Amino acid sequence: MNKIAALIALGAGGAFFAVELAIPYRPALPFADLALTSLLAPRQAKAREAVMRLMFNPASAEFSELRSVDIGVEGYVCGRVKGRDRQGAYAGDRAFVYTVANDFARIDDDGRIAMPHVAYQPCPVPQDGSPAPKPAVSPQTIALAKGVVASLPKADPQDLTTLQQTLLPGGPGAASPAPSSGGRPTPPSEAAAAPRAGSGVETGDDEQAWRSDQPPAAWPRFPLDHPLAKPAAKRSAADAIAFAADVEARWTKAKAGQGRTGEAGARPTAAEIEEALRALLATDPNGPDFPRAWALFVELRQIDREATAG
Repeated sequence: MNKIAALIALGAGGAFFAVELAIPYRPALPFADLALTSLLAPRQAKAREAVMRLMFNPASAEFSELRSVDIGVEGYVCGRVKGRDRQGAYAGDRAFVYTVANDFARIDDDGRIAMPHVAYQPCPVPQDGSPAPKPAVSPQTIALAKGVVASLPKADPQDLTTLQQTLLPGGPGAASPAPSSGGRPTPPSEAAAAPRAGSGVETGDDEQAWRSDQPPAAWPRFPLDHPLAKPAAKRSAADAIAFAADVEARWTKAKAGQGRTGEAGARPTAAEIEEALRALLATDPNGPDFPRAWALFVELRQIDREATAG
């Protein structure tokens, strides 16, 4: 080996290394402020989104003490959140519990920072009564994550949401409900990156194009002020389908003139129809009950329009 060439190469490498130490290079990446833990823990990222949907000022939310809890097959995320109230003043932090199965959160709040919602229940603990263990993350990993996040520039929150939905398992369809313009639901074709295999669903913006025999990859998304965006009572998939089927059967019977007011099984009210729709929306789109739930959902949406017009 040529010794002179080796010495030149070694000197050039040392010079570049010295320049790098003196002037550190930090590329301008478009996703600063996106905590690495949210990418590594999609469950906690969904919990943050569910809590922020309930708050008067979601942009002011500050989270702490987040931890995942598993009780049997049920999963939860517990933690604390603080934010601004209606007047823009910061209130003290509140405890919250996020339920993974039905994707909604409950905040221990008296209406100061959050809108009215289902009553708060404390974070569950394992049957032996011991607190759920926190994830084993070394101090070195936490320090590294904080250093990387601190070195990144600020970015538009909308860009961060889009990036996070893309990185989470399942693509955009795995993200939580988000508002859409005009008070209309975002069609399933836009809620998922691709339709369910073999479904061939092409919904466009018109609900009339939804087909009960072609379930999409995910449920449609509704604006926060839409009645169907409210949390529904917790039911199993079978109970939700049974409840919706009963409402649909009672409507059909009443429409045919076979049901009279005051009798059991009389024509369902608008509130019952909406509750049945919310119950169906909690059905897992990846589960075996989704095709039946989707078919009932399409039928009940048509019934809801008829009831409103009547």
